[in-house]
Amino acid sequence: MQYFTELRTWLDNDISENPLMILGGSIESVFELANNGRLPPCIADDPGSSISLYTEGRLYFSPISSNFRGGKYAELSKVTKKKAFKHVRFYAGMNAFHNYVASRLGCINRETYNIIKDLEDAHKGALSDIQELFKKEGFNLTLNQLATLKRDARKRKGVIIEPDRRILELPHCVPIDDSEAIAVECLHGLDKGYIKGIELLGPVEERSMKRFLADKLKYEGFRIEGVTCY
Repeated sequence: MQYFTELRTWLDNDISENPLMILGGSIESVFELANNGRLPPCIADDPGSSISLYTEGRLYFSPISSNFRGGKYAELSKVTKKKAFKHVRFYAGMNAFHNYVASRLGCINRETYNIIKDLEDAHKGALSDIQELFKKEGFNLTLNQLATLKRDARKRKGVIIEPDRRILELPHCVPIDDSEAIAVECLHGLDKGYIKGIELLGPVEERSMKRFLADKLKYEGFRIEGVTCY
């Protein structure tokens, strides 16, 4: 693993008592960060749509508004720490679902990603429609496989990521229209130097992290929380 020391530091730091702002992500994004040194940006629903919630190549942080004063942050809506964490936990779970399914399929192009979003919201009777959409993208999944994939994805809670204050120095770190979020433009991902702490939100994420570390670190005697790696 290329950035093991940094990963351990982020996990040890966890989320501070009064974070500047926070982001809800997935364990897969953390693995990408640990392997390549960059936190991947979001995938937009449709970059040409006026109703798209996200813009390609950005990360969206929920700010605790009491930490910001004036300037380009003057229009931030009042977002309390409690509200910020509520928002972020919701988006962490959503991203965890999407990125788990994408990782199992081995594909994260926009078309497939939109079908994954449909899968998240689909009731049992609609799985056959989702099955056909996946088939058009080259994935021949049975209804049982789809149901299992959805069930396993639902168990994911995601992660919370806290950036370092230096992130405000980036030229493209600005409030978005509803002023309840701060968008950071990072077409190639956010550099590891801007990460301060990471919290794993569920037991699945904790087990996944242990397996990830055990798989990456194969020298005798290394231990992490009861797991010995050889």
